[in-house]
Amino acid sequence: MKMLVKKVGGILIKVNPAYTSIDAIGIALSRRIDIHSASAYLIALRGMERHKLIQKATV
Repeated sequence: MKMLVKKVGGILIKVNPAYTSIDAIGIALSRRIDIHSASAYLIALRGMERHKLIQKATV
């Protein structure tokens, strides 16, 4: 993963995936998707939030 991120010129933000399956149940039901997709959605949201925090801290 690190090599791919370097290749495309992006940043890798690591996120702890703990409890995403539990939290994803409500999202899965409301969006009518499976729990695994909802967990991936939550992990992406956590990464986006962390990225925003990093940007605010560096400005």
